[in-house]
Amino acid sequence: RENNRTSEYVNIHFTLRSPRLSGDVFVNGVWTNDQLATPYKMQFDEAGQCYRLSLLLKQGYYSYQSRVITDGTDEYMYKSQRLILLINILFCVRDVN
Repeated sequence: RENNRTSEYVNIHFTLRSPRLSGDVFVNGVWTNDQLATPYKMQFDEAGQCYRLSLLLKQGYYSYQSRVITDGTDEYMYKSQRLILLINILFCVRDVN
């Protein structure tokens, strides 16, 4: 493996198109240890009228769902999604001289 030219991690941007909901929205899956924790909480984007979250994930296979928690109760569960990350990012190195 050429460490200076490849990567196993990438920033993934999750988006959930939805009006503002009354509870907190989380990305959830086995890889989050089924914890609805702060690192997985989505933020509402007023301009885009959607929820967004960026996470650094390692290449692999992920199954996830967006969940809404209101007053400690799991109120909504959005359809499960599958995400396959096959990452092979090449960086161009160029001589600046």
